[in-house]
Amino acid sequence: MFLRVLGLYASAFLVCAVALERTLCLLKPVWARLRRPTWAVPVACSLMWLVAAALSAPYLKFGYLLNHGGSFHCLESKDFIMGLFVLETTVGFLIPLLVFLGSNLAVVLTIKRAVPLTPTSSAPSMARKMTRMYHVLFVTMFLFLTCWVPYFVCRFIEAIVKEGNLLYRLKYAKYICLFMVYVKSALNPVLYVFAARGLGRAIKASLVSTIERLFNDDSFESIRRKSIKNSQM
Repeated sequence: MFLRVLGLYASAFLVCAVALERTLCLLKPVWARLRRPTWAVPVACSLMWLVAAALSAPYLKFGYLLNHGGSFHCLESKDFIMGLFVLETTVGFLIPLLVFLGSNLAVVLTIKRAVPLTPTSSAPSMARKMTRMYHVLFVTMFLFLTCWVPYFVCRFIEAIVKEGNLLYRLKYAKYICLFMVYVKSALNPVLYVFAARGLGRAIKASLVSTIERLFNDDSFESIRRKSIKNSQM
């Protein structure tokens, strides 16, 4: 059970990390590509696994084995199930959901500013590729909701139902929902491969825009200084 919950937390945190990394590359392209320390990514990944392990540690104490018809089931203690449910829902779902949706919204708005939505005579294919990028982002958000929400609905019912045949049947539904979560985690790399080209072009456009803005600001500042110097003479 500890490994199962550890995988859930780690999967949620990694999804958030990928979303934040994608947003960072778009919003701060110069810093993300040139100035970011090389140790930042390994340290962030290590911290995510440490936090996931710490949040999963209570299952080592409050889990127990139940012998049902000769087969053993690893379950969590009923006295602590509500606390575990609140912790899982808040840290393992609600916070990652807000981070994931917020990051994708920032990506969409940034791409919308960098690349026109409708095809033009100069770049008809670019708009189509960006449209594909929007579709991939929508699919990732849709899969996140459809694969994670059923699991936490089962957890909620399990937390309020103390005993009965429903509780026994719910365990099979929870395993199916858990399988959907794992399938979603396996599909993430495939979706990001399809999005890589469009995202790469958006990052390049954002990087070029940032560099041009920096040069324009430097040129304006240089002209302003020369004007002040000439006026003083």
